[in-house]
Amino acid sequence: MNKFIKKAVLQIPPVKALHTSIKDLKDRLDGLQRYKETDLCNRLEELQCYNERLERRLNTLETRLDCPAERWSDVLMLDRKAPYLCKMNQNDLANHEHYFFTAPQIVNNLAYAPYIPTFCFDGEFINENHQYYAREDDGKEPILLSEEIEGWIHYQEALKIYELVYFSIGNVLELGTYKGLSASIIVRALRDIRTNLILDTVDINAGIIEQAKRNLIGKYGDISDINFHVCDGNFFMDALVMERKKYGLIFLDGGHGYKNVYKNAVHLHKVLTPGGFALFHDYLDKRNFQRDSYYGVYQAVNETMLVDDRFAYCGVFGSSALFRYIG
Repeated sequence: MNKFIKKAVLQIPPVKALHTSIKDLKDRLDGLQRYKETDLCNRLEELQCYNERLERRLNTLETRLDCPAERWSDVLMLDRKAPYLCKMNQNDLANHEHYFFTAPQIVNNLAYAPYIPTFCFDGEFINENHQYYAREDDGKEPILLSEEIEGWIHYQEALKIYELVYFSIGNVLELGTYKGLSASIIVRALRDIRTNLILDTVDINAGIIEQAKRNLIGKYGDISDINFHVCDGNFFMDALVMERKKYGLIFLDGGHGYKNVYKNAVHLHKVLTPGGFALFHDYLDKRNFQRDSYYGVYQAVNETMLVDDRFAYCGVFGSSALFRYIG
């Protein structure tokens, strides 16, 4: 009798619809549970693979540093020899000596490295325009480039930016336009190599972009080889990934907070052409170690680029760290 009543009740349209909805909901929940379990397994596998890569990189760095991992917070080795660059099978890269900096040196603003070429070329400088950025250095304190365009670039970094652009295998991306100082260096090198390469420069501040345009027009007149973008650097990088756009050189000098630099760094392998370079400005800036500062360039770069075996560490120049994408 109860079964008959239950069956009859289930035939009532509203009850039948509700019963069907409950059944569908249960099926969806079961499906969602299975999806979550599968997704969790996939994520676990990804984490395991990433952990293996971290361990391999850790072993490599421990060997090269020749010191235990617990000392890494106190000792930074800046390796200009970068022996694993031989994976690129190119003979146009120069070999350099090793550099060591301690945390106190960085905090006291004493950790800035001289300019040494990454590529091989005749003479001390590539040409007169490259030599233009050289300055007399007594080695006692960093020397900022003094130009008609306001900015904060060490002369060693200016020399390195020019060199990297001159030998770039693709277009150049700059995150952080400010008033156009680094862009002026990039444009000078682009025009010296006389190719169709362009500069994409990005800044979140529209007013700053307009001032950079005026500065660069005043310096060069024609700026048709520069594309200006008013956008957040992370959003711009996301768009590049979607468009599958690639660059030969990326100069990162936008937001200096840990999260911002970290997000930019993890996308680099998707937007760099194999053999391309990424140059992180202010890597050795003392503000990275000040508790009241939001700077996190040093920490973010170490936790991404130095543990990613798709990138080769190529040393520091001024306060900027250089990496090459080896795939």
